[in-house]
Amino acid sequence: MKRSNYPFPFNDFLPMDFVKRAWENGWLDEFADNHFLIMAIEDALNHFDWEHQFVSNTTMDFFTPLNLDGTINFHEFAYNFIVNLSTKLAVMEFHFGTQQIQNFVVNQLSAGKTNYSIDNFFQALSEIEILSFYCRID
Repeated sequence: MKRSNYPFPFNDFLPMDFVKRAWENGWLDEFADNHFLIMAIEDALNHFDWEHQFVSNTTMDFFTPLNLDGTINFHEFAYNFIVNLSTKLAVMEFHFGTQQIQNFVVNQLSAGKTNYSIDNFFQALSEIEILSFYCRID
């Protein structure tokens, strides 16, 4: 059954609207079950390969998904990840149009769909970072 047939797993929160709409419109239906974004949306992240690097890079942040003992609060991490990604994709949609961004989500952010590659996913995330930066320079 398609993901879009199920309710979006996170509570309604305006900054998540883009990702929620992508879920509901079926843009994420072909994403692999072990896709980083799908696992974040389904609140199923409980580890990632670069945890040590993440902890080292965020220990001094004011807002952080780190617990007091230095472990990662994966629910908080997933929530922040989705909000940040959703906001950037919404800005890109405003600049490039819905069809272009839908194509990007379905064909690049999916990172191989059933042949999912986390490296391809992080490459697509890098492209989002760069494009959203230039979108903010008007």
